Amino acid sequence: MRLPEERVLPEGFVPEPLPETPVEPKDAATVVLLREGPSGLEVFLQRRVKAMAFAGGMTVFPGGGVDERDADASVAWAGPGPQW
Repeated sequence: MRLPEERVLPEGFVPEPLPETPVEPKDAATVVLLREGPSGLEVFLQRRVKAMAFAGGMTVFPGGGVDERDADASVAWAGPGPQW
């Protein structure tokens, strides 16, 4: 059984030859933004730039690496209120 073309990894996605030592994982965060739209639930997604080394051209939830400053609770919220 063959995978559909849209499910096949792009050429060069997996390096040849495989590295001897696996990459050390990093902490990361993902944000899932949902809203009720005119025709039902809507989800915010992004398309990664094709030239990116990891998952270039893929559709993803927004997110990124975790920074130690992210845990600083003394930083006040600067966005709109919950009613917005």
